[in-house]
Amino acid sequence: MGRIFTLLLLVTILLIFAVGATVHWISSATVNNTKADAANEVAKSISLSVSEQVFLLNKTLDRIAQEPEVVMAVTHANPVLLESVAKNIQTYFPEAMKIRLLLPGVNKTDETAVPH
Repeated sequence: MGRIFTLLLLVTILLIFAVGATVHWISSATVNNTKADAANEVAKSISLSVSEQVFLLNKTLDRIAQEPEVVMAVTHANPVLLESVAKNIQTYFPEAMKIRLLLPGVNKTDETAVPH
């Protein structure tokens, strides 16, 4: 009689360990999937934020490029006027190091100012 109870106890303990291991394996797989999904959503939100910022900057630059003083400065090609208008535009973008208005065909770096 003692052997039967010992055998039943051993089988019960093995089944409990098997069930525990299975539950642990399933929960760890679920946690890993949840972490991957969270990282994917963070990447999507960051890319959406950056694309919106780029869109707003492009929209702002389009509006600035159509202002009459900018159009006049570019059509007259006066370097002093271009520099003056560029300084006015600089107030719209305080984090920009330097704003320059370049005429079509200019492909040389400006060595007279910092940053080049």
